[in-house]
This record gives sequence, C-alpha cells and structure tokens, in this order.
Amino acid sequence: MSWHMMLRVKRGYVNLKIKDHDTGNEWLINPKTYLTRKQSAGIAKKPDMLWQFVQIVKEDLRQKGHNDISVYAIGKISLNGSEYKELYDPTYDLASVEWHPFKHSEWLLRQHQ
Repeated sequence: MSWHMMLRVKRGYVNLKIKDHDTGNEWLINPKTYLTRKQSAGIAKKPDMLWQFVQIVKEDLRQKGHNDISVYAIGKISLNGSEYKELYDPTYDLASVEWHPFKHSEWLLRQHQ
C-alpha cells in the first residue's frame, strides 16, 4: 500500500493584458474564455503552461487581424496559504519571449522559487 502527501498548495489567478500596437487599444482576456477551470488554474501556477497559452492566444488574435500585439500576464499566486504575490512580471511582453526550459526566464519573479 502506498499514499501520497501533498507537500505544497499553490493558488492563484492570472489574466492576459493585450496591447494592439496598430490601434493602441488594450484589453484583458480571462483565460476561462479559452480554457477549462482546471486549465485556467494551471496557467496561473505553471509558467510553462502560461507561455504555451500565450502562444495560442497570440496566434488566435493574429488570425483575427491583430498582427502587432503584446501580451502581459496580470495575476498573483499564494504558496501554502501565504499572502498573494506576483509570479509573472506584468511589464514583460510574453508574446515576444522564447521558452527556455532549462534556465531561468527573466519574466518570472524569483520570490516563489
């Protein structure tokens, strides 16, 4: 017999702020318009999932005629019931960064590592 113990609990939320450089318009996207509730919770806590989601949103918006956009993550997470803090740098354009799985990404804030 075996059992698993949960060693940490992360809770969080994230929205995407979109800036269209051609028109100057800005708007927020709630991930729940694209994802299930579980997936939406996952992108708030898992940087690799968020980056992949940003790529999907970027392509969807490009197909809708938004060719020059920036995407910023606005959200916070809590680790083990602590106060909510930012995990993602809200000033970093995630639509223009490459994912590097084996090194630190500058758009991740180090306080939750």
